[in-house]
Amino acid sequence: MLCLGPDIVCYVEEHSQHCNRYTDFELKDDTGTTVLKLVHEIGSGGSYSYDVFDANGEVVGRISKIWSGLDVVDSSLAYSYGVNFPMEIPAKQKVMLLTALFVLVSSRF
Repeated sequence: MLCLGPDIVCYVEEHSQHCNRYTDFELKDDTGTTVLKLVHEIGSGGSYSYDVFDANGEVVGRISKIWSGLDVVDSSLAYSYGVNFPMEIPAKQKVMLLTALFVLVSSRF
């Protein structure tokens, strides 16, 4: 749950799949209505990503951990992440996506 002042902006609900190894997420607004869904996809080359779907089931973006190369991973604890979404989505949904990124970084990647 993300709160800004007295207002709740969103809830992040987890749904474990694939023997609890991978988790999909639903981003819900303050009324509990699902606004966005994050569906896990394993890419090639060490890249992990979540496709972002809107309420109609259309892909509207992606959150991904980007493989920086073996030399960077071995010498650093820093990782690169990418968040792609259309600029015309409402600001509240952008906040929801960034909230989801923090949840993913702290729990899954």
